[in-house]
Amino acid sequence: MRKLLVGLLLFVIAFHSTAQSDVKEITLSELRGFGVLVTQMGIKENREQSVNLRFGVPILDSNNCSVTDIELTIEKDGQFIAHNFLSNMSESIEHYSSHIIAAKAEGLALSIGARYSCKDQIARSIFYKFGDLVQIENFYTNNGLLSEI
Repeated sequence: MRKLLVGLLLFVIAFHSTAQSDVKEITLSELRGFGVLVTQMGIKENREQSVNLRFGVPILDSNNCSVTDIELTIEKDGQFIAHNFLSNMSESIEHYSSHIIAAKAEGLALSIGARYSCKDQIARSIFYKFGDLVQIENFYTNNGLLSEI
C-alpha cells in the first residue's frame, strides 16, 4: 500500500510539473542573442502609423524545448483587450514566425512572447516575454537589425 501511495504521489508531482511554466523576460539587448527576427513588411510611408512586421523566434530554445506558439496581448490605456495565439506563417525549419499588422495608437500596448514546451519534461515549459512590439520594432530599426522584404 505504501509503495502504491509513493508511486501515486510521484505521478501527481510529475504531472503537476508538466502543467506549470516558468516566465522569463528577455530584455531588448538580449533579443538578437535569443534569436528573435523582426522583418519590416509593407509600405515605408505607413511605418509611423502602423506595425507591419514578421516576428520570428527559434524553433528550439537553449533548453532544447520546442516553440508551441507566439502570443500577442493587446492593451489600451492599461486595460486588457485581447490575447491572441499567432500561427506560424514560415516554412523555415529554424524559425517559427508570424505576420503582425496593427495600427499604432496612443496608449496601445502590444506585448509579445513565445511559449516553449519541453518534451522530456525535465525542464518545465517556459514562456519568454519579449516586451512591447513597438519598442522591439524601434530597437531593431535604431540598431540596424531590421531587415525588409
